[in-house]
Amino acid sequence: MSTNNFIFNFAVEVSNDDQKKYASLTRRTTATLIDVHITLIIRAIFMQIVFSTFFYRIVNDFINDLDTKFGTRTPKNTPEHISFLINHPIFIYTILFVLTTILLGAFYHAYFNSSNWQATIGKRIMGIIISQNNSRISFSTGLFHYLLSIIPYLFVIFLIYYIKRYNYQIYEVFTQKKSVAVVGILILIANHLSVLNKKRINFFDYLAKVEFIQTKTPYKFPTHSAFFRNK
Repeated sequence: MSTNNFIFNFAVEVSNDDQKKYASLTRRTTATLIDVHITLIIRAIFMQIVFSTFFYRIVNDFINDLDTKFGTRTPKNTPEHISFLINHPIFIYTILFVLTTILLGAFYHAYFNSSNWQATIGKRIMGIIISQNNSRISFSTGLFHYLLSIIPYLFVIFLIYYIKRYNYQIYEVFTQKKSVAVVGILILIANHLSVLNKKRINFFDYLAKVEFIQTKTPYKFPTHSAFFRNK
């Protein structure tokens, strides 16, 4: 596909159904804010349960082993302590703990968006469904779209780390590091392409081939055919 065809298809591709009302950016943003708070609560509960029932013992074992080997209960930023940490079971458990905590958000979005609701709790409250070719999306599509949608947030986290790591001012990053500036501009444009098309989708929505309709499904509960027999 040529560049001109790609831009044309993205900018003017619309549904033949004139009755379809696409969700506005304000409505989608509000739904996102609701979902962010919900996932934060879910993650906080998960972290509390895991730490109090399992991880607390792992941390105590690490501190005791550190005290036995180095005579201190406080890890330091030294090659010996770092090597000890990397080779201790707590290192693997911490990675798994963090990854699981992060993936809870991915599962939340993929499950709810591909359920009978076709919406997360935030979208449900704001009267939005997500669809693909006028049908429910699959769990894998929901997961793919979620991973695409967090790219701007990952860039912001990287930017904050970069500023702290090299003691830059925000303007110095974009003026002195051209590659970072280019990536930032591309992500900004990709995330705001909704102003160019009737469907109000951005580039990440386009890649996942999903659209957001202002409506609700009639189902009371967000059941899922991949997890439950009833649809």
